[in-house]
Amino acid sequence: MIKQFSENGPVGVLKPCCTTAGDHTRALTAPHPIKPTSPRCPSAWQPNPDRRSTYRSGNSVQITGTSSVALVLAVHPSLPVHDVTELIEYAKKNPGKLAYASAGIGSSHHICGELIKQKVGIDMVHVPYRGGALAMQDLLAGNVKVGFSTLPVALPQAQAGSIRIIAAAEKTRLPELPDTPTIDETVSGVINVGWNGLLAPAGTPAPIINKLNALTVAALKMSDIIAKMKLQGLHTMSSTPVEFATLIASEVDHWAKVIPSIGIQAE
Repeated sequence: MIKQFSENGPVGVLKPCCTTAGDHTRALTAPHPIKPTSPRCPSAWQPNPDRRSTYRSGNSVQITGTSSVALVLAVHPSLPVHDVTELIEYAKKNPGKLAYASAGIGSSHHICGELIKQKVGIDMVHVPYRGGALAMQDLLAGNVKVGFSTLPVALPQAQAGSIRIIAAAEKTRLPELPDTPTIDETVSGVINVGWNGLLAPAGTPAPIINKLNALTVAALKMSDIIAKMKLQGLHTMSSTPVEFATLIASEVDHWAKVIPSIGIQAE
């Protein structure tokens, strides 16, 4: 199993994509709409705005999706806004004076922020950090007043009163925050559902893929696994290899259209 992280997401997925099928390397990966492709592995499947790289499905085999994690929009308590509508009104009254923190250029946080800006016509300054932890640190300090964060990172801070979660970037309201609306309820189309999944190198025999799928899906239905993942802010999910491949292809197609439309480019 390989799980490595860069400033704003996992990069370990590149390694199994570049190994041979015989070593049975596995990767646990999570989606980031922009992920620089390794020069040693230019066919890595991650969606990427770089004109030099394109999505190629042949370098990996999908096993199953494993979990989803929510992205939320939060503000510092000193900012006099309690929902997305008030945030938009404040930004329009103070153009260019409001900044929002993200986990880095091309992260889900960044894309959600730029989508909101584009759709409602507000001017907020993007402040990219080298990861979500640093972004949260400055949000807590009040150095930035707005920020996106994953629910596991944001919820404890919100419960302590250190930040205020005003919306979720989900299709539906979160069970952990049933009274907190989604961004989509106010600004249609700002949805970013995060997920994790298992991949194997291309050429891995189908019986092995099917066996791994069956074992993983069975584990994801175990009550203790569900409970432990919930403690980390993860909701279990599972799929067949074909369903997971379809999800990845759909995500790549979707973000390949969205990213250029909001002017985000890879560094």
